[in-house]
Amino acid sequence: ILFSGPVVSTLEQLRFQFYTQGNVAFWETHTEADARLHVKTDLDRYQFAPTDPVNALAKLNVHGLWFFGGKDIQIPVVLSVERLNLLKTAGKNYEYQVFPDLGHNTASIKSPQTMSFAIKWMKGLAEK
Repeated sequence: ILFSGPVVSTLEQLRFQFYTQGNVAFWETHTEADARLHVKTDLDRYQFAPTDPVNALAKLNVHGLWFFGGKDIQIPVVLSVERLNLLKTAGKNYEYQVFPDLGHNTASIKSPQTMSFAIKWMKGLAEK
């Protein structure tokens, strides 16, 4: 189970994070299209290797569950969901749940719904 685990390259994640600048009201003034364009076209500020988790995830044969917050300003959730859907189409046992009112900290004690969902999901796997 990954809480707010990005499924985008390190460079895409950094571009997004620099764009949001930690502004908790970011999604009140920006659209998904704005964020997507920035992630695609912004110049990289630092020389990080463009590590992409999709490469490793494509090789794994495990069940995986991702939790995302719909108001996350640290990672591009919609892009991550799209990548997970591509992996699922390729036969991977990956699932995700987006909690529209949560931000990045989906594992917070203030977010008991994520833990409830995780426990239910794990029990479901154990019953298979």
